[in-house]
Amino acid sequence: MINKEGVLRSAPLYFVLCGVRFKLRESLPSWIGAIQDRLYADFPRLSRVRQSPAAGGMELAIDPPDFDPAQPGAAFLFTSGDQSTSIQIHKGGLTVFTRSYLHFDQFAASVSSAVDAILTSSNFLEVETIGIRYLDYIRPRDGERLSQYIDAGLLPFLPSWEGWNGEVLTGTSSSTYRIGDDKLTVRFVGAGHPVVPADLALAFLSNVSVEDGAFTNPIPVMVGQQGALDIDAVKNGFLLNAGDVRQVEDEVRRLHCLANQFFRQVCSDHAFSRWEEESL
Repeated sequence: MINKEGVLRSAPLYFVLCGVRFKLRESLPSWIGAIQDRLYADFPRLSRVRQSPAAGGMELAIDPPDFDPAQPGAAFLFTSGDQSTSIQIHKGGLTVFTRSYLHFDQFAASVSSAVDAILTSSNFLEVETIGIRYLDYIRPRDGERLSQYIDAGLLPFLPSWEGWNGEVLTGTSSSTYRIGDDKLTVRFVGAGHPVVPADLALAFLSNVSVEDGAFTNPIPVMVGQQGALDIDAVKNGFLLNAGDVRQVEDEVRRLHCLANQFFRQVCSDHAFSRWEEESL
């Protein structure tokens, strides 16, 4: 029996995001100076960003000359010195996202720092939803198949009737579960799709392009037996008072445990044995 606990040596984790959505705080842009002071030690880079509809979907502008915090899609982006982790804050919420997730405690500390920085200037936040989302890029070794890594329930149906000589090219699946007050959404997509889904693309790209505005790390499109496992755990909101930041960390930790348990159940012993090996 493979031990599925602990940190994997070559984990498939590709991108992690935690979101806290709260009722609009119209005064928030005026608090940015104080927020910057609180976050500066770990997130010294500050950019102003704007997301807006474009012909091909959504467009991301970093430090546009006409930036206006009152515009829809306007936000402030605080980024770590190595550009691996960012905090995006706007009038209706915040997100913390990273490409270099190692330990939950380290990531949760960033979430707590972001909420604490806002509560420095606000007595309360009316949290509407809070959630954590894990995106895993599953890449079987040469000659191996996704069915050796992921539970068959997430994969496309494979016909086996007499005379069948086709092959599965790609597929998608999506399921949503209610666990008490929590909601868990699990998606799996295969070859032909980008690793990062459209609703995470702007966060991902802003996380890799803060320095010069160039997308130096484009989102790959999956091929062959590759797939992406997207697990999103969410809880409805609560009233958060200044001084109660620990409540946020406790809720995120519980949601993390829920998502982590699902991941460890649907990924095979073979997958874990591969991921426990040193990276090639």
